Amino acid sequence: MTLLCITTTRIPGIRPCTHRDQHIDSCDGWAYVWNAERSREEATGRECTGCLPREARVGLLCWGCWNRLEAAYAEWDRFAAVVEGIDRAVQGDNGGIRGSSAGHVNLAQTTLHLDACRSYLRTRAGTLESWVSTEPGARDAVQFTAAAQAAYRSLPIEMRPVKLRRVFCPSCRLASLVREPPAGFAQDEVVVCQTAGCGKRITDQRSVVTIAEIERRVG
Repeated sequence: MTLLCITTTRIPGIRPCTHRDQHIDSCDGWAYVWNAERSREEATGRECTGCLPREARVGLLCWGCWNRLEAAYAEWDRFAAVVEGIDRAVQGDNGGIRGSSAGHVNLAQTTLHLDACRSYLRTRAGTLESWVSTEPGARDAVQFTAAAQAAYRSLPIEMRPVKLRRVFCPSCRLASLVREPPAGFAQDEVVVCQTAGCGKRITDQRSVVTIAEIERRVG
């Protein structure tokens, strides 16, 4: 008996994993979606792009679900620690603490994301393989993956240097400026010239914001 990926059991918010351009015998060529409130399949008006379910490869997960779970889980502990650190810092003293481009940390959003992920992790016991070997565990595992991916997108914990290609250094007049991320949660962004012998550092936040806005508009 071939086991199918747990996503074929109609998990809320999770698209069933299927083979592209491969169809079950009863497929009429059109795509359908499950309406949980009415407990029935409903036509979408779109052509079916593949409805043959993917086989389970690790426990009750297909390879795609398993790989996404491993990647999401590998980031979880560090992500949760950083986000909780920001949360505590803001509650204690939000001077200089920023968690978004708008210059604030949305505590309600961080709590919702963390609680959602942890609600699915409660069923995990032992290894990831053992977690996804049962139907309840596998269902929670794919929902954790989706919740964690949403959290990582909404609450990025890392910024990377950004090359500014359309704004010139006020000292050497070359397009060699780089926006560097804050060194810590209570720090500000800086703009640094990468030209040898120049090294101009722009730390005034009004200037940094102005430079970023010019780069965005020109780009």
